[in-house]
Amino acid sequence: MEQAANFNPIVYLDVGAGLGYNTFLWGENASEVLAVDLSFPKNNLLKDCKKISLVIADVRFLPLKDGLFDMVSLFSVIEHVTDQELALKEVFRVSKSNAELIIQVPNRLFPLELHSGLPFIFYIPSKLRAPFLERINYGWLNKVDTPNINKLRNMTCKLFPEAKIAIKKVMYPPSVVWSKLRPLYIIFQKFHILHLIPLGYLLVIKKRAHRALMSLKG
Repeated sequence: MEQAANFNPIVYLDVGAGLGYNTFLWGENASEVLAVDLSFPKNNLLKDCKKISLVIADVRFLPLKDGLFDMVSLFSVIEHVTDQELALKEVFRVSKSNAELIIQVPNRLFPLELHSGLPFIFYIPSKLRAPFLERINYGWLNKVDTPNINKLRNMTCKLFPEAKIAIKKVMYPPSVVWSKLRPLYIIFQKFHILHLIPLGYLLVIKKRAHRALMSLKG
């Protein structure tokens, strides 16, 4: 992802690190990296890297002190969290007053739902979608709450009114896209459709005032 080159963190926290691809990419220039997840796969890429520490924890209840990190990222995490506001408060709490936070979410309006590959599933009204998913044995998808990017931005603005927020479109190289989505993705890329309907978004948050921290403590 080209966006990674725009950041030069010193102490970096990656929440929902998984295998560690994004942790390595975004933490390349960091002096210290902490990777957090509910569990880590045995084949994760981080276990042998000396500057990276692994912590098993829930983003809603991070066992970390206030104001530790220059940069915090959540890649494809927030849609799996039951209390998204609490998760946002936690990552703000553990980040420094001038930190940058990067939250990546799938685009719920992309023609294929990115966790399941089901077409146009979020175009179905929620009252009809839930029983339909249960009927076709995709009931687990009802637990994935992919927020509209504007809803996520508004939630963040409400919680932390002094933060500076920007939305960026995510453009992945085809090689890292899920194999079942790749043919459609390549077609969309060829005809520049991804500029209109991107695969996902980055919410880039710059903390810049103490009122945001005060609202968190209050």
